[in-house]
Amino acid sequence: MKCLFLNVHYLRFINSHYAKNPGLEFTSYEEQKASMNATFFGDGDLYTEGLKAAGWEADDLIQNCDQLQNAWARENGYSGNDVVLEQIKRYKPDVFYTQATWLMSQASHDTIRRHVKLIVGQQSIPVKDFSTAHWFDIVFTAYPPYIERFVEAGVDSHYLPFAFEPRILDRLDVGERDLDVTFVGQVTGSHKRRRAILEHLSNLGIDCWGPGSEDTGNRHHGEAWGLDMFSILARSKITVNCTIDDTRDFGTRVGNMRLFEGTGCGALMVTDYAANLDELFERDVEIVAYTTPEECLNLVEYYLAHPDEAVEIAKRGQERTLQDHTYTKRMEYVAGILEAKLNE
Repeated sequence: MKCLFLNVHYLRFINSHYAKNPGLEFTSYEEQKASMNATFFGDGDLYTEGLKAAGWEADDLIQNCDQLQNAWARENGYSGNDVVLEQIKRYKPDVFYTQATWLMSQASHDTIRRHVKLIVGQQSIPVKDFSTAHWFDIVFTAYPPYIERFVEAGVDSHYLPFAFEPRILDRLDVGERDLDVTFVGQVTGSHKRRRAILEHLSNLGIDCWGPGSEDTGNRHHGEAWGLDMFSILARSKITVNCTIDDTRDFGTRVGNMRLFEGTGCGALMVTDYAANLDELFERDVEIVAYTTPEECLNLVEYYLAHPDEAVEIAKRGQERTLQDHTYTKRMEYVAGILEAKLNE
């Protein structure tokens, strides 16, 4: 069985990566893709390699990386204007699995449908309109409240939290944890709670990386992508997490990527509480959680003053992630669902 994953990366990361690697755009498609995936930015090849471990044949595309897609077109003698569709036709997957459901249109759905057995979506960002859910045969989501909404729309839907890739640890060359408290991530209009948390912590002068956090009163160090970000987490004694705003279901959204990336790198994770957090980690044993900015500040101050306790919780959090929350584990679960659907 074959699956083709479709990814979309932040353009800020793509531009940064090619700027750091002059001439990369003139190398082969496989060299460019290997270079991108070696950074471990975003989803990369994590789903692909996880599904391969489950016995599938799999590959991945980065739709919005023009340099990469242009290289594929050159090497494959394609001069049309829909490289992704041509890649789907030539790869002939049983399953087309998109991480960018918002890019699907009726026209693209109808065309892709003719070449695959299943169209699968990964949907873990806020959704306002479920009227196009029927375009997908299966939707996986890290946001539990959406499962019922997708099922009501007639779509098979399953809970799929994010995860951590242990290969990352082999790529990190980090000494002691020299960063007391860190935050790595974006602060946009969809992150009002995140901004409030960071501003509340500003008296501590935490170290921040990412666009939008430069005006929160903390020490800002620019942007950090992929392995650079993981190196920061691996140097952190404590790292603070706050998921994206969703005022309709506050307290039920849990499990953004940073939750698993921070614990996987061995930092003490201080994250916002959500209703199903205890299904993933044991609070105050493997992670700590807050419900208000004041509580977040109190927790950070407490564990800065009690570093031995922080180290023990962080150690147990990392052990839990490496045991239960890897992409290999996640995709073993996904493979079973896909195979059952294909056999219906």
